[in-house]
Amino acid sequence: MKDKFDILRYLKNQIFAQIEPPTEYERRLREVIKNKTKQGYIKAIQFFVIMVMVALMTRFTTPLMILIIIGVFVSILRVLNIFKGKYKRASHLIIEAIDFIKKSQFNAALDKMIDAYKITKDKDLLQIIIDFANDYPPNAQQDILIMEITFGNEKKTNIKDKKLQEILNQLSSISKYILKHKEVVVSVLKKINDLKMNLAGTKDERIRKEYSVLIKRYDDIIELENSKINFYEKTKDELLKLKENHVITQKLLLEKEELRNLEDRLLEKSIKETYDTDINDFLSYETAYLEAIKEYSEQISSTGDQNLFQDIITSFNDRTELL
Repeated sequence: MKDKFDILRYLKNQIFAQIEPPTEYERRLREVIKNKTKQGYIKAIQFFVIMVMVALMTRFTTPLMILIIIGVFVSILRVLNIFKGKYKRASHLIIEAIDFIKKSQFNAALDKMIDAYKITKDKDLLQIIIDFANDYPPNAQQDILIMEITFGNEKKTNIKDKKLQEILNQLSSISKYILKHKEVVVSVLKKINDLKMNLAGTKDERIRKEYSVLIKRYDDIIELENSKINFYEKTKDELLKLKENHVITQKLLLEKEELRNLEDRLLEKSIKETYDTDINDFLSYETAYLEAIKEYSEQISSTGDQNLFQDIITSFNDRTELL
């Protein structure tokens, strides 16, 4: 009997040893599902309380008011059902994302998380997406979607800050250039693979030479496209730094304005310190850099010659270095 228990204990330990502990992202995603379920219960309780309160009020209302209240009941019930359906779809997508994470299919997991966010607009889920994308680099299409979601939210909260909007627009534009040229690279690589297969399948030296020439020309295209991608990747990094510095600068300007107001009330004008030079320099740089990006981005994207590309890059670097 003891042997049987030992065998069962051994089998149980072996089974559970095969189960890997959940990752940080699995735990965070399950927390999002749990929170959404709680919200559903809260909405149901709120609806129930409203129904009870209105039912008590109907003793003192007219028949017309009762009909209006019934109509409101039906409308609220429909809205709750819509929310319930959304939460259910989003939870299903998040569970699929967790399954993909377990299989190390990170791009597929990210797709499911983004789809779930589009339904819920959940801030915690968006933060998970951003953190996950930092740990597991997204593809170009996902990168654009995450950027549009993140910066789209920022545009809504910073609608009065025109300069920040311009930076966000440039970031979106640069991301689209990256996607465009990466798609060209993928397409050309497929062409090269097809040509290499044809090359391997023929022994005729004349035809082999023709295939080799075509492959070389396609290689030149890939080299140029990769140069463009590298330029846009660096520009994107610079714009992200510019955005961060812009936000900090705006906060500093507000702090300084508050300080000036306090100084106006408490200090003599002659004692006040002048300290605007650095911030004014940054604001001038910010404007000039954005103008340079706007001017050169399309030129770089549309050029089809490596030498011309290098000339444009040199011109761009010279201009930005002067800033």
